[in-house]
Amino acid sequence: MRLALIAFGLLLASPAAAALPPLYDSLVQLRVVLDGAEAAEISSGRPIQSIEALGEDEAGNPQWLVGVGDCEFTVTLRPLPLPEGMVGRVDYEVSDVTSCEPYAEE
Repeated sequence: MRLALIAFGLLLASPAAAALPPLYDSLVQLRVVLDGAEAAEISSGRPIQSIEALGEDEAGNPQWLVGVGDCEFTVTLRPLPLPEGMVGRVDYEVSDVTSCEPYAEE
């Protein structure tokens, strides 16, 4: 029994146990996109009309498509490293923002 408790404790201390569920991780990412000065600057004060998760770029960084007015731009985030030996929620920073391109015609 004692060995089972120790194994359970080690499982809880693993990095996988510290990862946020996808919903909460996406909320953290959205906060970074919305709070970033880069998005506000590119949108030129126009209200945001849409935000869409695009998945990850070739380096594994999350990307978001933001629609404002008559154009859209992509925000790429970079996960910030945790201090060595630490586990917990991943924080992000904006690593790249494209220029605002007119919506593609369908």
